[in-house]
Amino acid sequence: MASMDEGDSVSAPSASVRQPGRGGEASWYGVSLSPLAARVPPSCACCGAAATRSLAARRASDGAELLVGYCTECMAHAGRDGTRTLAVALASLLLATTVGVAWPLLALTSSLAAHLAVVVCAGLLPLAFAALVRPSAPAGHAAWGRAVAWSGQKLVCARHDYATALIESNPGARFVGERLAPWFSAWMTAGPVLGLIGSTFVHGLYYPSLRVLNLSGERFELLLDGKRVGHVEASSVESPAAGRELSLTAGKHRLQARSESGTVLSNVEVTLKSGKAHLYAPGSAEYCFWLERQSYGRARLEIERTRLVADDYFWTLPADLDGWFTPPPDPGAGEQALSGGVVTTLRQARCAQAPLSEQD
Repeated sequence: MASMDEGDSVSAPSASVRQPGRGGEASWYGVSLSPLAARVPPSCACCGAAATRSLAARRASDGAELLVGYCTECMAHAGRDGTRTLAVALASLLLATTVGVAWPLLALTSSLAAHLAVVVCAGLLPLAFAALVRPSAPAGHAAWGRAVAWSGQKLVCARHDYATALIESNPGARFVGERLAPWFSAWMTAGPVLGLIGSTFVHGLYYPSLRVLNLSGERFELLLDGKRVGHVEASSVESPAAGRELSLTAGKHRLQARSESGTVLSNVEVTLKSGKAHLYAPGSAEYCFWLERQSYGRARLEIERTRLVADDYFWTLPADLDGWFTPPPDPGAGEQALSGGVVTTLRQARCAQAPLSEQD
């Protein structure tokens, strides 16, 4: 850890020759300097008066510290950067949380990607404000907050003469030109990061999935609560990609399927439950659906089938559904030695071809 050296050959600038403020400008003076046993000038890094106190400038990459001297007056405002970082982090977190929770109330249907994108954009607004709006240093001071800080591996100083004194006092130190004035802290990203994590949970809770399957033989138009969503192409064979998957807000909705000729195939009011998967298959009177559970491991190695009872072409499926319209994976030769596990998938076929279930 470095400290001030009262015997430094560089004399402290007089308080009467304080430099104009540079705290609101785009760049400070960069210095390449090793903090190990570094010698710092005895003058205040901000105003140039005699330093009476010191504050550690800590490098984020390795925790190395450089003790920087400040006068009593400048020491009082040197902590503003930390306060500003905390304010930006809290504002970002509050915005990300509010938008993440409120988005399901604003958007009837939304993909997870859209939900997360909105939350991240909201969380980044305070960071954008902090980057664009930079407070200027008061008259007679070089910085609004700290006057010396680390920017990556380089030290940046608000005063040119202070940077010059550092270089003259430490062999091997050199100027590296002007650098961007430090304003960013990793703590400012807490809002977007925590917003991403929280919104992923919120999306699954408030946006249950709905798979719309068209087994009518012709393309139909799907309407949600009276508004057109789009077309769903016809399919007949089992395929994991069959139909159209939507993420809708939990609660009551009216689903309507209408053929291209204008015939209403289905018009039902349904309730989507949080954390559940749902199936809507208009025109599927000749088809049957069942849940197929494959048990693995030492406990059991067998298949269980449960037929779904038809109810207005709409079904609420279990939360542990692992796949759509595909058989469970075949157990490998070594899986019988494992402790066990169950994979549940949804299957479909024409009723004449569907296998018997445990209920039949």
